Amino acid sequence: MAAESVVEQQAILEDIKEKERKLILMEKEMKEKCDKFDLHKKSTTDELDQRKKLMETEFKQKCDELAAKEENLNQRTGNLNASDRFMKIQLLLDEVYTLFVAAGGKPEDLYESLKLVLEARAKF
Repeated sequence: MAAESVVEQQAILEDIKEKERKLILMEKEMKEKCDKFDLHKKSTTDELDQRKKLMETEFKQKCDELAAKEENLNQRTGNLNASDRFMKIQLLLDEVYTLFVAAGGKPEDLYESLKLVLEARAKF
């Protein structure tokens, strides 16, 4: 009976050692998988950071371009507000009317002439 218990104890000890080896192997595999995941996560994060920087750069460029266009428009219009622009248009139309009539045109023909000018301008 003592021999059987020694054999059983050795079998149990071998089983424990085998399970310990499997656990060590599983731990090693898990560590490799975690390392791969961390590497993938880092590369994904780096890629997202690069995309974010690119988008921020493009956004800044677009804002700068828009600001330049707005500044150009303000310079061309004399930085006028809506009522000032309306008044400027009114003065220009009065001047056009005066010049048209002074050149011998009939006031009723002015509308048709302006319409033709605007249509021609729209084509360019």
